[in-house]
Amino acid sequence: MFDERAYKLFEEITIHDKMSKFEVMRGLNITERQLQYDLDKVNDTLQMMNLPMIKIENQDFFIDKKLKKRIQTGLPLDINAKQFVIAEDTRSLLIYLYTYIRSEPVSNYHYQLLLGVSKNTALTDVKKTKLNCEEWDISLAYSRKEGYYLKGSENGKWQFASYCIDYLLSQPFGKELIILIIKAWRKEEELVLVQQSVEELIKKNHLKLVKSRKAEMILHILFVKLRNKTAKLEYTEFEKQLLQRQLLFEKGKQLAISLFDEKNRMVAYFLTIQLLITQQEIEDKENPFLEELAEQIIEEFEKSTLLPISNKKQLKSSLYNHLVPAFFRITFEIPLVNPMIKRIKTEYADLFEFVKRALDPLSALTGKIISETEISFFTLHFGGYLEKNKEK
Repeated sequence: MFDERAYKLFEEITIHDKMSKFEVMRGLNITERQLQYDLDKVNDTLQMMNLPMIKIENQDFFIDKKLKKRIQTGLPLDINAKQFVIAEDTRSLLIYLYTYIRSEPVSNYHYQLLLGVSKNTALTDVKKTKLNCEEWDISLAYSRKEGYYLKGSENGKWQFASYCIDYLLSQPFGKELIILIIKAWRKEEELVLVQQSVEELIKKNHLKLVKSRKAEMILHILFVKLRNKTAKLEYTEFEKQLLQRQLLFEKGKQLAISLFDEKNRMVAYFLTIQLLITQQEIEDKENPFLEELAEQIIEEFEKSTLLPISNKKQLKSSLYNHLVPAFFRITFEIPLVNPMIKRIKTEYADLFEFVKRALDPLSALTGKIISETEISFFTLHFGGYLEKNKEK
């Protein structure tokens, strides 16, 4: 049975072509005894899934061609709850996503089957889920007729679902756990359909998307499609006009036609936002105000650090590519996950504060407080530029 440490070992071994026992021990900071214990867990699970086990030959790990091919395709492992030890915090997120796309009344028994836990454990997890929901101004309610269901604004429900998906994808075997929910509702075919439609859109329009963000986007679209409540999403007239001015709005409409009911206009706005926050390179400068904003942020950074930027044009161009998705995330209050945020705030404490001040123009433009997670990504951006240009 996989737990988090055993899965990290599995990832470490399978990501690289060839690794020795001692390299893995050093990389994961584990003892030889821990290594053998975790490897036994990994092989037990692989055996349950009818996949070849990982062997050690001459102090090096040996991976069978069948298993290697499965990993290279990027397919998630075919798992069930009995093959994983799921952490408490993670279980509450899975309960939320499972309820978010429910297609029939959900009881505590459903949660027990999904997570492979006892009745009392499931009840405790439900309480944790309810507390999580309160932080997003929504609630997990229960009635004898409806079972467990969600109350609150559709936008709030979607924002928390988005956070759950992105957080799980940042964790060991998170993708497998999300697939577990999709399989529980027998919606695997819908996942394939969304993947195909997105890939066709990318190929047809030569779009350049961030690879990791694309994986998130596909699941975002899938869960909204499975929930089938997009008509209840709300956008202001200003937000609609802003989205209609984007070149990607036409691509959003194309995707809406291939995946959703054409009469549902709200879904085109939702899909356009997903494309905007996932794009990698923005070639057409359709938002001149964001170009000006990039200049203002650089100026604020120079004032705060008393550090003149030598190659301002290069920084402005790269900052603009980062700023456009960030602007739409912040404007539409889409949560962002960065598992490295604590490390960034510790190791780059001064730079983090300088960048935080430099982003005041972005906060003023959106009328929103910039989250520490957003600031941490901007910090990495400026830090990378300074390192590349040897600025002190």
